[in-house]
Amino acid sequence: MMNIETINWFTLFDEHGVSAREYFNTLTDFILSGLLKK
Repeated sequence: MMNIETINWFTLFDEHGVSAREYFNTLTDFILSGLLKK
């Protein structure tokens, strides 16, 4: 799932200056917040 999302992200939004590191940090934070939510 992450691979498909990554391809879509960089195809659509890489032109706007979003780095791979920023994308993965955002995605990781989102996933972790969902997993750690009580």
